[in-house]
Amino acid sequence: SSDLQKPKRLTQQEQVKSEKRREAWSSISSVYGFFNALIVALCGADSGYKATEISLLESDPRCPRQAGHADYPIDVACADKNKKKPFFSLLIPACYMPAHLWVWPGSHHLMEHVINANYTMGHDAAGLDFFVEALQERAGMELGKTIAPVDVVVGGGQACAFLGHLVHAGAENYRNVKHYCFHCYVQATEGKEHNTANALPMCVAELCSDCVRMEP
Repeated sequence: SSDLQKPKRLTQQEQVKSEKRREAWSSISSVYGFFNALIVALCGADSGYKATEISLLESDPRCPRQAGHADYPIDVACADKNKKKPFFSLLIPACYMPAHLWVWPGSHHLMEHVINANYTMGHDAAGLDFFVEALQERAGMELGKTIAPVDVVVGGGQACAFLGHLVHAGAENYRNVKHYCFHCYVQATEGKEHNTANALPMCVAELCSDCVRMEP
């Protein structure tokens, strides 16, 4: 019985692995601490927002640009609790090179019209998911006009904050070396909501060039 009470002695390999885990957790905690401090500076200590997922994004040399997309699906953005305090993201360079992000200015207003119609009257409400003209009229856009993407440059010591339902895309990498940046999802809800690079409602995709479209 005395042998059972003795602590298990780790092998040298297990000790190395344990130390690496401690170092990794320490680094991860520091990164989350930095982003949460930045969120407090942006939104205030009582905002309820916090960093829920941080990723280190790696762009291969000469990789192409992403297609335009939103970070959260319509059914998540439609939830009343999420409309009151919408999700947003932070993008920060993680190397000596600036980070680039393509955004479609004003596209979040298009998404909000679809979100509001779907939330109050059902998924296919008012035909806004399918008729581009109806969405343009609601958004006050000139018929036939589309939204062109703009390249946002995020330099050293800077951060880019953007709404989770803003149409955006990771930029192409013109360089011959890999590029790194941090992407942080920010939420004010308990637990992490489902999120991913999501296809857009077809009418929004029609008004934002080169975007991922949902099948009707």
